[in-house]
Amino acid sequence: RRRHTRFKCDWSSDVCSSDLRLNSSNSRMKKLLILGAGYIGSEIIARFCNQFNITCISHAKSFDDLNQKYPDVRYIMSDIHDKELIAKHSFDAEIVVYAIDAGSVVSCIENPEKYRQINVDDFSTICDVIKDRKANFLLFSSSFVYPDVSNATENTKLTPETLYGKLRVAQENLVRETSTNYTILRLSNIYGYGKFSKVGRLGAIEKFIEGVFLNQKIFLHGNGTQKVDYLHMDDLMRALKILMPSTKKYQTYNIASGKSQSIFEVAKIIEKIALDKFKIKIDIIKLDEHITMPNSPNMSINKICAETSWRPKKSLVDNIENMMMSFYSKHKGNV
Repeated sequence: RRRHTRFKCDWSSDVCSSDLRLNSSNSRMKKLLILGAGYIGSEIIARFCNQFNITCISHAKSFDDLNQKYPDVRYIMSDIHDKELIAKHSFDAEIVVYAIDAGSVVSCIENPEKYRQINVDDFSTICDVIKDRKANFLLFSSSFVYPDVSNATENTKLTPETLYGKLRVAQENLVRETSTNYTILRLSNIYGYGKFSKVGRLGAIEKFIEGVFLNQKIFLHGNGTQKVDYLHMDDLMRALKILMPSTKKYQTYNIASGKSQSIFEVAKIIEKIALDKFKIKIDIIKLDEHITMPNSPNMSINKICAETSWRPKKSLVDNIENMMMSFYSKHKGNV
């Protein structure tokens, strides 16, 4: 029988130290089960630990840090696809959030079998377990489910042009086939350090900022012409604050800034801030310049804006400047 660890527990005990701190008030909160404690999962814990009674199952190394900052969350370190464990903790959950790293366009090209296993085979196991649950299943999907078109709506035909997009469509189909209730959020590229995430998380923008201060270089993969829509983590969390308590069933939303620009233009923004604010002159270097990387499909956000009060508020330029200030403040002894 597979064994799992409830964080800070003795093997012989089924009661975690954080369980003992759960009081009568949060026992009346909605029960939220998070599968995965990576970039988005850990941020959900940080933002919503006072609003939901949260259990998180993951093999994340971040549990120790999370437990110190958010001790009222129940952390279970285990195989994320343990059927018995998921069945037990999803039984009375009102919301189940799938926040496991599903890869990227590049990682799916480099290791297709690994991500086919994660996104289809392993994911189907989770869907089979929770198919009869009343919980709202929240899936983070991607703009790459769409073809490379402008202003794709939730009704645009899903004809993805990348393996990553095809695997995300497969996940969406599994959710629709097995869940009695679901919310699918098709996300653009999420960036930002967030409340919990450590400065230095290596998305493209984060890599560029690190490059500014560590070696005065920004490296672009391909010729830099690919279009990207960047949405700040704060804006995503505000959308979740509206959507997670909702009782509406079978919902699909595009979550994006609604504005696309080339990755080279993003690099130029960082180059200008580096010079103006930090007096650092950098080089932008294009690796494999003959290669054109795929665009992130541009999504319409009219549906969520019409149905809710949500609007993207964060300015890309302002946020990048704030991120660079944060990085410099944290690492100024080393830059």
